[in-house]
Amino acid sequence: MKKYLLSLLLLVAFLPTMAQTEIITGRVIDTNGDPIIGVVVAMFDADSTYLTATASTVDGLFEMPLTQVPFQLQFDHISFERTKREFVTSLVGDVVLESNVLEVAEVVVKAYRPVVKVEEGKLCYDFEQLAAGTTATNAYEAISKLPGVDEKDGALQLAGVGAVTVIINGKPTSMTTSQLETMLSSMPIERIKSAEVMYSAPPKYGVRGGAINLVVDQSRDNSYSGEVRGGYANHRKNTWGSGASFAISTPKWSADAIYSYSNYYSPRQMELTSTHTIDKQKTTIEQRDDIQSRGEKHTARAAFDYTPTENSALSVVYSGSITPTSHSIANSSGSFVESISDKSGDDALHNIAIRYRAESGFDVGVDYSSYMNRSDGTLSNVYSDGRSTSFDVSSGQNVSRLNLHADMEHSMSDKLSLSYGVKGVWAEDKDFQYYSAVQGDVDTFNTDSRLTELSTELYVGASRTLSKGSVSASLTGEYYNLQGDERWMLYPQANFMWMFDKENILQANLSSDKTYPSYWMLQDAINYVDGYTEIHGNPLLKPKRDYSSQLVYIHKQRYIVALFFSQTEDYFTQNAYQSPDRLALIYKNINFDYSRQYGTNVIVPFNIGKWLSSKVTLTGLRMEQRCDEFYDLSFDRLKWVGVASLDNTIRLKDNLSFELSASYQSPAIQGLFDTKQSWGVDAGVKLSLLGKKLDVTAKCSDIFESRMPEVTQNYNGQTLEMFTGAYSRVLSINISYRFGGYTKKERKETDSSRFGH
Repeated sequence: MKKYLLSLLLLVAFLPTMAQTEIITGRVIDTNGDPIIGVVVAMFDADSTYLTATASTVDGLFEMPLTQVPFQLQFDHISFERTKREFVTSLVGDVVLESNVLEVAEVVVKAYRPVVKVEEGKLCYDFEQLAAGTTATNAYEAISKLPGVDEKDGALQLAGVGAVTVIINGKPTSMTTSQLETMLSSMPIERIKSAEVMYSAPPKYGVRGGAINLVVDQSRDNSYSGEVRGGYANHRKNTWGSGASFAISTPKWSADAIYSYSNYYSPRQMELTSTHTIDKQKTTIEQRDDIQSRGEKHTARAAFDYTPTENSALSVVYSGSITPTSHSIANSSGSFVESISDKSGDDALHNIAIRYRAESGFDVGVDYSSYMNRSDGTLSNVYSDGRSTSFDVSSGQNVSRLNLHADMEHSMSDKLSLSYGVKGVWAEDKDFQYYSAVQGDVDTFNTDSRLTELSTELYVGASRTLSKGSVSASLTGEYYNLQGDERWMLYPQANFMWMFDKENILQANLSSDKTYPSYWMLQDAINYVDGYTEIHGNPLLKPKRDYSSQLVYIHKQRYIVALFFSQTEDYFTQNAYQSPDRLALIYKNINFDYSRQYGTNVIVPFNIGKWLSSKVTLTGLRMEQRCDEFYDLSFDRLKWVGVASLDNTIRLKDNLSFELSASYQSPAIQGLFDTKQSWGVDAGVKLSLLGKKLDVTAKCSDIFESRMPEVTQNYNGQTLEMFTGAYSRVLSINISYRFGGYTKKERKETDSSRFGH
């Protein structure tokens, strides 16, 4: 009896210890059954005394030690109603949270996915939910899923604004379009918390005009995460790529690295018919160019962040993009000339950026970029009249650039804030082009130039929260000096947002900007594409000045209607011109008097049950372009243009989705060019396995090779037709595996928008 009594006493004594080792487990989901990340789960005893807390993971899971029963759990998330329940077992199971609508300094719009909130003139989209169920496999692909965002000619466009700048955690990227695409294509979607679409970015973001700010959250937990991936693509020939990413974090510091490799193959074909007039005598030239480009590309990024306090941080980031080998060969055949062009080269971009943010709100940063490009080529031509020419050419570019910025923001009250700052840029560009082994009558001359550029910006801005919205305005002054050519400029910017009620929001935006030509455009050099086509530089090219405004109405988060207007003074683009003195087709960037667009954009998403999500985008606009001095011509052209697209995501199962999208554009203009109507169809399928850690995606873009329009030119004796639509279909398969649950990180990109030939 004493033995049993002793055992009973020991059991009672150790019950508290046994309870402490038991773990509470559960999962937080929404009404659709999808997991919710970032829910604060707080534990209380039966008397509502706080005990401990944790947060749900990317899979909605949470766990904490069980110290006593019964106990209460309280679930808090900004987008969901607070829920508090009592439990008597450690197996909590699924806890369902209901969506809510919050009306504080921001407006959270309810009920539909993607979750959108409007804050200080920004449309903020939940990035991960936006891409859920689609075939997007990386950050770049997911950006194109944002309402009003599209990709045109390899660059992201925002309806009503045109070209849009992508920034990371409030600071601008510094890459060319292709480098930015490569970097974002290697960034997993889970790394990004939200995307903020701004029709008119305030100057504190370091850019002007339209912008998309990718907010990358920062973890303060002890965690690690990673991803490995591989891909295959067929663009007439087989290519492949691979990559990996890894991140580790602690409460005070974090580090991450991304690397990707790809070998690429890019075939192009152009069919040209040119009716060339010299001294009233017409010559019909028919040429066909087949161009094949291939090479290898390495992209790497490494970052270290130290966060001593909640509102202060120090970050050091290195990013690099290296193409150690590239090779292109172009064959031109036709009635005028037989040409063979063979070119090989390499390029490299390196950037290091350091940024410090203090508790006071003071933000200072410096980054240095170095870019190098080299190429060697040969061109041989045999003309139909028996003449022949040939030459070797070597060219290159070296760019060094230093950026400095300092920004400060003050909260004058709970409704009013003031911001101001300064930015300085110094850059030096060295370009050369040397000809050798010249045979025949070829107009060649060597160039060797050096450009020094200096710019300084000062800005001041203010924003105020209103009873049902917000308003902000700023003014930036810029001093710019390029080789002694001094320019002064003022850039006004304003945003206004008003919420009539929970379901009706109005935005008004005004912005201005100036776009400088790339360094290579300013060189007095000639690039020979073949024996007929030439590309000329223009040392007299002026920067273009952009002014735009938008009026955006949002209804029930789902429906967007926008009116837009934009005018670009000294607009420049590359146009073709048939020389009146010789049989040569010249491409050259020339300043127009202006380019103007105004119109409307409508976005209508709709769902059919849980299995179909669709989005219709309609754009109608008026294009106007005028140039009084286009060589010996002048033009003033007008055109109404319509664009329509339909995107469908079909969820066959929880882990299997199918995408089908189609787009159409009516005829448009670009200088003297007339582009005919075009359309295209894309399809893709995505399969998620192993708890959605393994994704297998297959896509086929431009299935019918119909997206590239035929281009014609028939104006005052300038007559030609071009078609470049062949070889546009691409089939790709991507596989990615994620492990560890992603740690959120901060990043900043590199500015090289004006590098390259």
